[in-house]
Amino acid sequence: IFNEYHFFSVIHTATVYSVNNNGISYLRNTNIEMPIKLMKLSCKYGVKLFINTDTFTSYSKLPYDYLTDYHNSKKECLNGLLEINNRYETKLVNMIIFHMFGKNDGKHKFVTRIIDDLKNNRFIKLTKGIQKRDFIHVQDVANAYCCILKNFNRLKFKFQSFEVGSGNSISIK
Repeated sequence: IFNEYHFFSVIHTATVYSVNNNGISYLRNTNIEMPIKLMKLSCKYGVKLFINTDTFTSYSKLPYDYLTDYHNSKKECLNGLLEINNRYETKLVNMIIFHMFGKNDGKHKFVTRIIDDLKNNRFIKLTKGIQKRDFIHVQDVANAYCCILKNFNRLKFKFQSFEVGSGNSISIK
């Protein structure tokens, strides 16, 4: 496809959260190998901008032990992308997404699960709810990507990282 079309930007959003059903090789392929191949192809074919989608949980001090494989794969991916970025002119932007939610969200995700449990009058086993989270709607995340694309000429460095959230942490209670 890179031979057939000239791309200004590649936006990598694919991800796998766990190894439950598909195994570690599927997680590694999706979260590490595929984006690194895409970055190499982007550089080879003169793509100006590569946008990587990352997660705040990899940088958080909060206990997300059940996502250890996911965190490690995201960190390894970014390290690989940075190594490639150092050798080529393609700019790399890392978008660190906070608690994204929206229509057609995964049933296992917090907001979707809580809404589903409430709608179906199911018991919700929770903590005291004092944790604070920065929830951001998927449309706002899409707007952040558009902002990066529109302001490409204002990017000052070959690599930049942006936190994408609402800026307001609220209690889940």
